[in-house]
Amino acid sequence: MHFPSDTKFNLRQTHTFVDFIYSHLKNLILSRKLKSGQRITVKEFAEYFNVSITPVREAFQRLMAERLISINARSEIRVIGLPADEARDIFELNKALDSYGIRKNLKKFPSAVISELKKMHEDFKKYYREKNLKMMFKQSEKIHERIWREYNNRFIYQTLVRANEKISLFVGSFTERYYHQALIEKSYKDHCALMEAIEKRNGKLAAKLLAKHWDYSAVQKQKKKEEGAKKLEKK
Repeated sequence: MHFPSDTKFNLRQTHTFVDFIYSHLKNLILSRKLKSGQRITVKEFAEYFNVSITPVREAFQRLMAERLISINARSEIRVIGLPADEARDIFELNKALDSYGIRKNLKKFPSAVISELKKMHEDFKKYYREKNLKMMFKQSEKIHERIWREYNNRFIYQTLVRANEKISLFVGSFTERYYHQALIEKSYKDHCALMEAIEKRNGKLAAKLLAKHWDYSAVQKQKKKEEGAKKLEKK
């Protein structure tokens, strides 16, 4: 792995550097700076953070518990994507909670929040037109997070935020270019239709659209197409 040359850590001065290392590594994985399948070692990150191997090993144990990294029979540690069974469960969770939250609360969204979402949606469309996929999907995450805040349920909000972190990892593992064109189009159309429903405060329609948006089977079909295309390229 190539590390930023100007990055310097002095974590020996804090009692929470294990937490810092864990959070930093997790962010590298979720942002895909550490890619699915990439081999990593305790030693390289001990040198990176300028600490002994003990806190790095502890951070790795946490990441393994979250199934973000794995160790094989040869003791190689590798970054992993989100397992298919876990992805399916997370999409189903999002489908249920998000649909419920917007159906129950949309009519109570303040006008200021609707205006804020419209502005955020305009930025989303701008990134789509510019083909700035990285910013487009970051904006998508921000829009969802802003909507979830209006559900007035801390448990639902926190659950959806954590789930979205893992979904980002799963979707990002489709291709090194991050997203297939069909998935880009689906996300764009989903967001446009959802924004129209939100402006009309149509909770029933918004819930239906979100259920479609979090449809795991559609995403899984796209992943299979992507894998099939890669196999054809190798022949």
